[in-house]
Amino acid sequence: MQRIDSIRNELNIKKNSVKVAATQTQSLNVIGSKEVKDSVITILNDAVYSDSIRFNDQTSVYYTIGKDTVSIGLNIENDQYLFINSVKKYKNKKNFIQRLFTWDFKKVKYDTYVIYNTNDLIKSGEVRVVEAKTK
Repeated sequence: MQRIDSIRNELNIKKNSVKVAATQTQSLNVIGSKEVKDSVITILNDAVYSDSIRFNDQTSVYYTIGKDTVSIGLNIENDQYLFINSVKKYKNKKNFIQRLFTWDFKKVKYDTYVIYNTNDLIKSGEVRVVEAKTK
């Protein structure tokens, strides 16, 4: 709960406007290998070469090159936060003077959805949230 509040503060979302807050932890660990007998890879004296690449604290790639195999491991971790909050906005987009002359001060509640990923390499695409209203 404290982490959700800190993310909400970071995104500048008011506490009383949040209707729903949800979090999800994702972890992806992929390991695979492929035989490369006829390839151009030459390793001296049947040695094995291992190394890794760290893109950030939550994303890393490990690889091992042997005499006739290449093994790759991919490790991605992410925490995803979804905030659903409601915001009151004027129904007709007019400036204050126009609203004053027409007495148009009607406000409507709009729900907005914000998704925050802790891994900055992961980008969220189009998000659709469907609310089923029951009678």
